[in-house]
Amino acid sequence: MKYLDSKIAKRLEEKLQKLNQLRPLPKSAVKKLQDQLRIEMTFGHCSQKRS
Repeated sequence: MKYLDSKIAKRLEEKLQKLNQLRPLPKSAVKKLQDQLRIEMTFGHCSQKRS
C-alpha cells in the first residue's frame, strides 16, 4: 500500500491481522456487518454532502 501514509498502512495491517485471528466470523456477525455497510453505502454519501 505505497499510496497510503505509512501510519495508516500500519494501522490497516494491524486491524487486518486482528480480523484474521477472529475468522471464521459467526454468521450473525457477518449479517450485522453487511447490514451496517449497506446503510453506510446508502446514506453515507448524503451526510458527506451536508458537511
